[in-house]
Amino acid sequence: MTKPHAIVTAACANHGGFLVHHWLRSLRAHVDLTRIDLAVIDLGLSAPQRAALEGVRLIPGDRAGHPSVMRYAALARFLADRRDGQVLSVDGGDVIFQRDISHLFERNRERLCAVQQHHPAPLGLFLRGLSRGRRRVFRRQLRRRKTLNSGFVLGPARRLRELAETVAGLIADPGPYGTDQSIVTRQLHQWGFEALDETYNFVLGTTREDFSVEDGVFYTSRGERIAVVHNAGFRAPFRFVADFGYGPGCNTRVRRRYLALTRAGSRLLGRDAWEA
Repeated sequence: MTKPHAIVTAACANHGGFLVHHWLRSLRAHVDLTRIDLAVIDLGLSAPQRAALEGVRLIPGDRAGHPSVMRYAALARFLADRRDGQVLSVDGGDVIFQRDISHLFERNRERLCAVQQHHPAPLGLFLRGLSRGRRRVFRRQLRRRKTLNSGFVLGPARRLRELAETVAGLIADPGPYGTDQSIVTRQLHQWGFEALDETYNFVLGTTREDFSVEDGVFYTSRGERIAVVHNAGFRAPFRFVADFGYGPGCNTRVRRRYLALTRAGSRLLGRDAWEA
């Protein structure tokens, strides 16, 4: 791999089908990859899934934990040989691309970039993988800090490697979902970060902006095609689009009532509910 920049994701066999048929297909359809390498951290992909990732570098990863957490050690190893260029770490099992994002890589950034969500970090959920002592520290440090979504983090290779090493080093239990979200949020607030426009990581369950779906394509309330759509959720029943994907026939089952209740609950319950 010799291109100056890179996009890195991770997937296990459960998400490998989505990775191949939706994530990768949408990426190649919309993003200019002339100067961008593609890499996938292999957390247990099947042989057919690996074969379908033609032209993509496969990075061996440890499967002994939740995929969203286990990717960081392998990401740090991958970045050990990359000192220059911009690298994007992005989710691979619940993200599709709808517009070109290659221009984001051409700025000579010194800081990491992420999209800031509208609510404080839900610490009751996102601290379970830390040791007890660190949980107390994180509760104090993250109080009144808005979440920086870890599903799309872009920046200099050396800074992203430092972040990946920090996340991997702080995880005490790799099993629980979401611990990386709290660590990424804390580190970027401490180090300083560049806030990206929400279109580059449009998380369906936390955005305050209304959106529409036409012929499987997501648009903002202003009629603009969303660049990167993120159907985040702990498990399939908690994701806001039941048939999420790229292409005809996808994105027809939007759980509008669930979306409205989640937004209302986030506002009405207040900060204490997130910091339980």
